[in-house]
Amino acid sequence: MSGHSITDEPLHVMVIFYNSIGIRADFLYTIGGQPPGEYKRERGRIESMNNRLQKKKIKKIVHHTLEKIDISLDVHIQTTQVNMIYDFIQNLLIIDIDRVRKARNEMNTPVPLEDYIKALVLHEVGHYLDQEALWASVPRTLEIRKIKRETPYFERTKDLDLFQMDIEEHEMEYTFEETAWNNAAVLNEQFNMVGWDSFEQVRFESLLSYTAVYNRDLLIYQALLKQKTGKQLAV
Repeated sequence: MSGHSITDEPLHVMVIFYNSIGIRADFLYTIGGQPPGEYKRERGRIESMNNRLQKKKIKKIVHHTLEKIDISLDVHIQTTQVNMIYDFIQNLLIIDIDRVRKARNEMNTPVPLEDYIKALVLHEVGHYLDQEALWASVPRTLEIRKIKRETPYFERTKDLDLFQMDIEEHEMEYTFEETAWNNAAVLNEQFNMVGWDSFEQVRFESLLSYTAVYNRDLLIYQALLKQKTGKQLAV
């Protein structure tokens, strides 16, 4: 009788599946005789490959969307912690692919990843179409940023005149965001890139992220105004 157990002989199993982005993946697993460390390394290689495939797909969706709406923009992949940015100074579309995936998963009502990416691209192109107004805002924006660097937020919340600049900056940013989304809606109507339910959900949650901070600061500003003048700001 043989002195070895059945697990001494490795069993090779071919596993075929389709990952989350519809790419077929064939992997040869070895069961029995495979050290735990090797299994972890194999799993790491699989996850790394899936990650690369999804990044490739995201970049392809971005380029396809720009081509479809006939907009020529250089696309730059960069870690910024912001899902997508139109840099009007360099005329670049900057994408943080990891943040795109996380931000989409953080939505209160998630939409398909492809719809999310297309909606964001349309939105950033909306900024591109509004770049004249963005350039015109630069002098005042620099003035505000300079004063904010010199005076911490906590100190500004005690001074009505200083804090008024925070509100002004919020209003400028929200106006730019709203304009960009309105431009994006026109593009979507013209080119039919994203289903309207998905488009409106991405727009709603994107604008909501701006209004949350704005509303917080508006309450502080109202309190300062009432303290100084006895008047309540009409909202």
